[in-house]
Amino acid sequence: MKKELYECLRCKQKTTSHSTCEYCGYPNPKKTWDYQVEEVIKPSASFLGKIAKGITDHYKKLIFAGLAIVALVFLVFIVASDNSEPIEGGFDIFGIRAWIRRGSQPAPKTVDVGEFPQETDANQENEETVEATRHYVESLYQRGLNFLYGRDGEMLSYERAIDWFRQAAGHGHRYAQMQLGFMYENGKGVTRNYTQAVYWYRRAANQGHGRAQTYLGNMYEDGRGTSGNLTQAAYWYRRAAEQGHVDAQNNLGAMYRDGRGITQNFIQAAYWYRQAAEQDNAHAQFNLGQAYLAGSGVAQQSYAQAIYWHRRAAEQGYVYAQNALWSAYLIGNGTTQNHFQAIYWLRRAAEQNNDVAQANLGRAYRIGCGCGAITQNQTQSAYWYRRAVEQNFASAQYYLGMSYELGLEVAQNLDMAIYWYTRASMQGNEPSQAALDRLS
Repeated sequence: MKKELYECLRCKQKTTSHSTCEYCGYPNPKKTWDYQVEEVIKPSASFLGKIAKGITDHYKKLIFAGLAIVALVFLVFIVASDNSEPIEGGFDIFGIRAWIRRGSQPAPKTVDVGEFPQETDANQENEETVEATRHYVESLYQRGLNFLYGRDGEMLSYERAIDWFRQAAGHGHRYAQMQLGFMYENGKGVTRNYTQAVYWYRRAANQGHGRAQTYLGNMYEDGRGTSGNLTQAAYWYRRAAEQGHVDAQNNLGAMYRDGRGITQNFIQAAYWYRQAAEQDNAHAQFNLGQAYLAGSGVAQQSYAQAIYWHRRAAEQGYVYAQNALWSAYLIGNGTTQNHFQAIYWLRRAAEQNNDVAQANLGRAYRIGCGCGAITQNQTQSAYWYRRAVEQNFASAQYYLGMSYELGLEVAQNLDMAIYWYTRASMQGNEPSQAALDRLS
């Protein structure tokens, strides 16, 4: 054991006496620092350190247990409120709720092939299969067209065409379905069957085929292959008209004009006539001209507009428009009177086998015109009357009866005159009935 050392407070010498300094005799020297460190401080510090370490280890466990309990309670609170409180604008400390929500969902699949995900092989194969099927079905339809028109080295054959159309139609090809309906309607390559025509027209019409919708409307309007239904006819005409199909637009206009299958509306009639007329449909141009002539459904009556639209239709060979121009030029209705133009359009209509024009041309030849537009010619008169008679036109029958009665360019024959007067009278021709009364 080390001796206790003391330091003199006066001479600073170290001594072993605790009462007086051995060197200068100064009383009560104190213990040195080295002794305090070695004998007192170090042992005390070691003891206290052991005590502190034990206390620290014990409380560490308590602190960690407490923190764990707090964290668990906090997480339960967050999850419980997850369905009732939205993340946006809600209570979400440090984004914990969003993190929990993301963690509860499966991670999205990603394909590490570049900046954008690529289609899988299965999707590509499926698209290739669909495209191959589309080309195959189109080839069936085109093969049918080859036989229908006798092109691309194929001989014209409606029977072969309908076989190919039926295959394509079975795969849902709407153009093939429309062609199949048309061939059944008209008996081309197959026995005429209106019921089958309606069936295939409907299949194509339901896929938005405008012409099939128009033809289906025709079948409903005429009662062919289905019971007549003007409401259904107007419905399908409208479906096609709204796609810009000109025949449907004209037909819809006519139904509005006559109030068939739809509430009568002259403004709507003129609207749809114009839609088709501006697409150069001759029938619609004539109907629009008639609307202007009567002032029906248009802003105001206009003979000039009537002439304009009638001429556009007549130049396309529409006989009713040609007859209308003959009448307009003959009396100067909406235009300057011009007998040359009148006879020109009358002849154009007669040459297209229009019975009214033929009868009027026969009459024009019978009486002639002093203006030189047509020379009196009874032979030509009889020729055109007979052309009209062959079509059972009552007025022509009356004039032919009169020719036989008076012997105009034919041998006088009262029996033949009575025969033609009777034919005309049976159709309600009043001058013929008067002639019969006179000859009886």
